Amino acid sequence: MTSDSKKEKIVVCRDIGEAGEGIGKPEDGKTCFVPGLLPGETAEVAITHSSASWSRARISGIITTSPGRCTPRCGIFGTCGGCQIQHLDYTYQVRFKTEKVRNCLIKIGRIQNPSVQDCLPSAEPYGYRNKLTLPVQGTSSSPVIGFYKPDSHHAVPLAHCPVAAFPHQPILDAVRNVITSGKIPIYQEGKRKGLLRHLILRYSETENKILAVAVFTKWDSVFAARIADALAPFENVKGIVININNTPGNVILGKKYIPVRGDCFLSESILGIPSVIRAGSFSQLNTRQAALLYRTTLDCITRDVHSNRDEKITELFCGSGIISFLAAKKFKKITGIENSPESVETARETASQLGLDNTEFICTDAAAGFKNQLQNGTMGKYLIVNPPRKGLSEDLINSIGESNVKKMVYISCKPSTLARDAALLIEKGFQHGLIQPVDMFPQTTHVETVMEFYR
Repeated sequence: MTSDSKKEKIVVCRDIGEAGEGIGKPEDGKTCFVPGLLPGETAEVAITHSSASWSRARISGIITTSPGRCTPRCGIFGTCGGCQIQHLDYTYQVRFKTEKVRNCLIKIGRIQNPSVQDCLPSAEPYGYRNKLTLPVQGTSSSPVIGFYKPDSHHAVPLAHCPVAAFPHQPILDAVRNVITSGKIPIYQEGKRKGLLRHLILRYSETENKILAVAVFTKWDSVFAARIADALAPFENVKGIVININNTPGNVILGKKYIPVRGDCFLSESILGIPSVIRAGSFSQLNTRQAALLYRTTLDCITRDVHSNRDEKITELFCGSGIISFLAAKKFKKITGIENSPESVETARETASQLGLDNTEFICTDAAAGFKNQLQNGTMGKYLIVNPPRKGLSEDLINSIGESNVKKMVYISCKPSTLARDAALLIEKGFQHGLIQPVDMFPQTTHVETVMEFYR
């Protein structure tokens, strides 16, 4: 830490970082990260950390306030790391996300004047989240269930989360009480001892039901029964599942699931497509906004295609196949590739339920599955990719470049990796078309983007 670490400085905020912190530059020209500061605001700050090229500070006093500043609904906002920008009015959040996508495509993707559409806002800025993944910490006599503090592995006690789409406070109270009364040992990360690691609550809007998942380090029928008994009075809890994960590190779920009581799945429907939500399967956190994201994707892949009923299409990272099923109505055949066995099982069951004979779902790595299609000649001219935050691998991008794909839709959940991949795809001869951000996660800095590529 340098000698200016305790000095007061004046900072004008220019942008918002990934963690929701304000980004500005004081007179020394060194980039300064200030939690809680918003673009357009000027503040006096106290430097808390300083390096050669950047510094971190806390607000001492705001001199000029942004018209977008508002009062967060959550009483622990700023302490809890679940949301980053509740202090920014929602209209301004949507504008910020549009510019975030644009700036990434310009600076990282090297695309001049990208035609980024205005971000599509969520109909529900609060009360949208259909899944809560909560670490359990503390001791049996004093348990803590909640999201992590920002930049830490320390949980903040959660009472009520205003972004959740379902009632959860009574369930959390019941689990806390049974941990104490039932002396359920909580996992201690540093010592690698204990039993209960996480509590996951998943919600179906269609059923108005909840699936509760407790993550144990090992199977224990006594403690599993105590949790099940504690949740038995809740009519909206459809099922209780124990997941076993004894692996150290950040991976939340293990591979083994043990149903304890009730059903071990939920039923959901998006745009008329039924979907089964299991304890470990992927689904979008914002059910209503997912319909808009999928409709945008479908419109994009079918635009200007007149004879697509004779064409084949592949979806990489297809999850449980909802987009694939929507596309199946438009194309001759669709192949979905996904590395989650649970999701592939769900997709195959749904295809059978819908009576679709033009879908195929393969459980394998996306790059390996795509390369296999190239080698056996089953790859069509249309492609949808929906990768995780890390984006596409270089190997997969090279394979796409070598393929006969003439139109591709990329669904991104991280603008910086989308921009990186866009630059590489353009090098492979693709041009970009529509760029449509969609706000799936209000009150956070995250944004989804649908981007069209063609050649």
